[in-house]
Amino acid sequence: MRRRFKLRKLSNQLLSGSLLLVLSTLSLNAQVENSNGTYSYGLYGTPGLIDMPTAQSADDAEIAATIGYFAGTTRTTLSFQISPRLSGSFRYSNIKNAPKVGGAGLFDRSFDLQYRLIDEGPIRPSIAIGLRDIIGTGVYSSEYIVASKQVTPALALTTGIGWGRLGSSDGFTNPLGFIDERFEDRPNGFTGTGGQIESARWFRGDAALFGGIKWQATDELSLMAEYSSDAYLPERTPQRDLFERDSPLNFGLSYALANGTALQAHYLYGSEFGAGLTFTLNPKTPAVYGSAAQRPTPVEPQDPEDIASLEWTRQSGAPEILRSNLQQSLQAEGITLEAATIAPTSATVLVRNDTYSTGSEVIGRTARIMARLLPASVQDFTIVPVESGIRAAAVRIARSDMEELEFAANNTQLSFERTQIDDAAREGIGATYVSDLYPRFDWRLGPYLSASYFDPDSPVRADIGLELSASYTIAPGLSLAGDLRKRIGGNVGEGGGSNSVIQHVRSDALLYAAQGDPSLTRLTADYKTNLGSNL
Repeated sequence: MRRRFKLRKLSNQLLSGSLLLVLSTLSLNAQVENSNGTYSYGLYGTPGLIDMPTAQSADDAEIAATIGYFAGTTRTTLSFQISPRLSGSFRYSNIKNAPKVGGAGLFDRSFDLQYRLIDEGPIRPSIAIGLRDIIGTGVYSSEYIVASKQVTPALALTTGIGWGRLGSSDGFTNPLGFIDERFEDRPNGFTGTGGQIESARWFRGDAALFGGIKWQATDELSLMAEYSSDAYLPERTPQRDLFERDSPLNFGLSYALANGTALQAHYLYGSEFGAGLTFTLNPKTPAVYGSAAQRPTPVEPQDPEDIASLEWTRQSGAPEILRSNLQQSLQAEGITLEAATIAPTSATVLVRNDTYSTGSEVIGRTARIMARLLPASVQDFTIVPVESGIRAAAVRIARSDMEELEFAANNTQLSFERTQIDDAAREGIGATYVSDLYPRFDWRLGPYLSASYFDPDSPVRADIGLELSASYTIAPGLSLAGDLRKRIGGNVGEGGGSNSVIQHVRSDALLYAAQGDPSLTRLTADYKTNLGSNL
């Protein structure tokens, strides 16, 4: 039931209408400046304050896993910055005392989207539009438009207007009602058995304002305060009675630890303490720059007379000797030489990375070893990294460039600009493979952990046991492999089959777990190769 106090209603409508007018005006001057300021993750596992969102986005491609808890509610969220402006989040929540068939708690799945419409400028704030819980049963269903501004390098302000749950505290009649009266009422419930996009509810019903402030006290510590527009009505019904909402104000802090980890602590709604833990990583940012291995082989300039000499080609067995020397030196640095072709003025090697986290380091170390061991007349190097029998790329490096740029101030960028990277489909064909590499037999015996998620009666099940894995590589790219498991303990196979009326997808997996002990979980024969250029 909406509260309709005429004076309050009129002032709130004017305020919210003014906010929308300001947002619309600002959007006319939108420019891309890629300035999001500092951000942290809130209890919903998205860039925000504490319980409220902000218009800030995470770094492009960032992945974040957050677990947050307060007042009998646990939210586990996986967020991904899909593009510089668009982010998506998948959330799995456990809400205590939410009656349902077969249990005393509600395990709910929800999905969010947020799009940053306008980037922050010298005066203009960043503005974003967001949807919470757009697919599912709508426990957290809400929509919002939010603006954030980095007032100083350490201070950021946020204000926004929300609908759904974000419009449930001190709400007022929807300002979008001037477009269509249907915006003033929000349909209840959900369609069918859930799991459908409930677009008919978006931006409908009462609206409310929220906002907050964030202060970056140090590089690691952020302090936040917010005014929440979520009344938490479902959690405060007599049947659930999870907490008392004595105030709309929340206070919190976030402390960044090493390796993309952050801890959050909050005091919420005048009655509850909450906590969160976030792990972030970004595939655009390597976890390791270089390695702790020995220093790379130095590059020595060649005498012009030696470059012109082909005397070494007359030595009996010279290519075989050089190939053997390359193999030994590469192996000492954790790189396997698969094959090599050594001509009077050029050389092509196929190498396999067994050690390094970055492929560029393998290329660099291989090129340096080639420059140390090959005759001076061999001036053109082609290095082909091989992954499971597939030639990934042909990296062409001029030996003279290596010598010239060895001590250049910007040698990394200059080397990259002079390096040619081509398709490798035809590279290395006819090359001489190192003997004794194939066939190769590998095996491993060790523990395994197998988990099952999202069973409504038990959200997480797990088995532990022993796994024997073996592979037989007959030739480059051609192999046989298998895994045999023996379960020691766990509960993945417990609980019987699913009685869900929705089409079964993962629901029957536990039947296989119950009957498969021991189990042959993998048995494959595969051949991997380059099918053609750029394919």
